[in-house]
Amino acid sequence: MVTLDAVCSHFAPDAVVVQCGADALARDPHGGANLTELAYCRCVGLVLERAKPTLLLGGGGYNHTNTARLWTCITARVLNRSLSEDIPEHDDFDDYAPEYTLPVKKTLIKDPNQKSYLDDIIGRIKDNLTQYIGPPPPQVPKSTETST
Repeated sequence: MVTLDAVCSHFAPDAVVVQCGADALARDPHGGANLTELAYCRCVGLVLERAKPTLLLGGGGYNHTNTARLWTCITARVLNRSLSEDIPEHDDFDDYAPEYTLPVKKTLIKDPNQKSYLDDIIGRIKDNLTQYIGPPPPQVPKSTETST
């Protein structure tokens, strides 16, 4: 959230485009980030809380059944709908074995990132924003007066 706040304060976007590439999803053969659909939906939710027009794009995702699971969950998050975890029967139902459920199971891969490393990366992002974009514009205080 800290990084999203910094980017939004520097750019003050009127709209947002989010690329929801599924290759960071657990069990993707070209990824390795071990994220679940819950992590993606949490990020999408943070963007949607900004109440800006938002375009969500798919991309990546080389485990096609897990990519379908992810995009289904993201769509449900955007529509503020809850879904059954059970995948309904359809032509490709057998591809969802052995669980036949919506959640993407993460692997046993440990996250090697230390808090100090992540804090350093966030600091670099903020420094780069200031160095290459400039300081964020001053915040205009919201008026508490109402006009009559």
